[in-house]
Amino acid sequence: MGIYCGTIEKLEETVYPQVSRIVAEYGLGTDVILKFHKGNKQYKMSADSQMQFDILDKSISKIRIVLLVQIGKEGWDCRSLTGIILSQEGDCPTNMVLQTSCRCLRQVIKNGQETALIYLNESNAEKLNMQLERQHHISLKEFSSADNSKTTLKRYNRTAYLKLPKVEFYQLKISYDTLTVEKANPEVSIEKSVDSAQIAGNIIKTTDLSMNVNNISIQVDDAEYGTEYATFNSWIYGIMRSGFGTLSMAELNAYTEQLKVVYEKITYEKGGSRYFSSKYNKKLIEANIRKAFCDKTDFNTIEELVPEEANLLNIANFTSEIYADNLDDYYPRQNVVENIMADDKGKLKVDKKTQQLIDLAIETGNDRIVLELQQRVSSHPNKNRSFHYLPYRTDSGFEQTFLREVLSFDIIEELGLEVYYNGDRAMTEFKIKCYKKTSGKWNYIGIYTPDFLIIKRKDGVIHKVIVVETKGQIYAKDPVFKDKKNFMETEFSKQNNAAYGYERFDYLYLEDTMPEKDRLTQTHQKICEFFKEKA
Repeated sequence: MGIYCGTIEKLEETVYPQVSRIVAEYGLGTDVILKFHKGNKQYKMSADSQMQFDILDKSISKIRIVLLVQIGKEGWDCRSLTGIILSQEGDCPTNMVLQTSCRCLRQVIKNGQETALIYLNESNAEKLNMQLERQHHISLKEFSSADNSKTTLKRYNRTAYLKLPKVEFYQLKISYDTLTVEKANPEVSIEKSVDSAQIAGNIIKTTDLSMNVNNISIQVDDAEYGTEYATFNSWIYGIMRSGFGTLSMAELNAYTEQLKVVYEKITYEKGGSRYFSSKYNKKLIEANIRKAFCDKTDFNTIEELVPEEANLLNIANFTSEIYADNLDDYYPRQNVVENIMADDKGKLKVDKKTQQLIDLAIETGNDRIVLELQQRVSSHPNKNRSFHYLPYRTDSGFEQTFLREVLSFDIIEELGLEVYYNGDRAMTEFKIKCYKKTSGKWNYIGIYTPDFLIIKRKDGVIHKVIVVETKGQIYAKDPVFKDKKNFMETEFSKQNNAAYGYERFDYLYLEDTMPEKDRLTQTHQKICEFFKEKA
């Protein structure tokens, strides 16, 4: 991936620290990042950067991300480049946005279907759209949506047909009141950065062959073993770079005197050069120096329940056509979708010829043909209790299995219940902010999008809801998900039920490792216990 930066300073001080942090989250080191520019007075061009740039297409290259300044806009043919980012104003000249964006569109395999990613900010997107329309008579939307390798599916919005109301609920909101306990004082704290970072010397015990404890001699090995070459400027730059943008060179340079005191203490001279001492934890000292520029803070949390309402279909993300990589991800099948829509309009009728074929198949006992023909001219027995849009894009076969099973329960029709898929986070507004309480304080852990809602209406509004999560065994062990699940089980339902004054929400969790009998029994039992009116 190539990231274009407007200036060398922006590359070195803003983009590189952020990219380093991101690749570290994926377990990669900074050796996968190439900074490629011609250098200036402050930031020199790396000696091997030209060589690394030249071998990007070779199998020996370890580079995965290239940071560029005024290089690679034209005449650069890199077939292994699969993505481009133009996120800043001025990353490239106005008339070069098209050429720069298309650096990642080189064919790898002739006539093969390939993909590439182009990330643009709003300004650069407008420039690209203008150049595409002028030079190729195509809009950016048309350019980005064209995909001949995918299957086009029609999608329908049924919320108006179902008269589906919004889900009303209370969302926990945590406000943080930050308190400054102690103001940063770099002038004093920098010199103290060494205090907790001294490494104890090696202890050497010697004795004679008699092993008599009275003859043991104890010595402290005070020799220097540090071999890392040191210069003051590179050391300061390393402190800034490892701060991932939290500390600038200007801030560090303001305390050069204090930093030089520390530098002299943690380095030693040998043969006319200086080396970092083996007697100090260099990484800890550098971290302490960065901390010296930060205020010591604490915070109080203020919690409140905020009323919200959410549509189960986010109409802003709804399109009448979608492009499917794998048809198995969509439920129900397109022929059933079309039959449901025809049935909604009262147009699903069996023609005379089809009815004759069905009758003949029944007479001859050909059950397979009967079933196949009936499916062609039928929609879904519970179409009015589900499918608020069609088709659903599911994450797993287990989700489709659950939906088929739960809609087959007689209790669904008996109690007037409805079942809606909610697991496509782009297509729903019903999402829950989750928190975890640690040391008596709430910490935000992320948004949770449940898979299904089983609802019961009363007086035209949603009265009761079972939130359902269907999870595969692999994902069930994710620690973040476990915390979100715990919040749903212990806090969300309890807080909402207390706020509404009745049992409005419940939570059902199912794993794909459960035996089918247990899964069906647990689901049926939960539905009966929660929705049946208590005498």
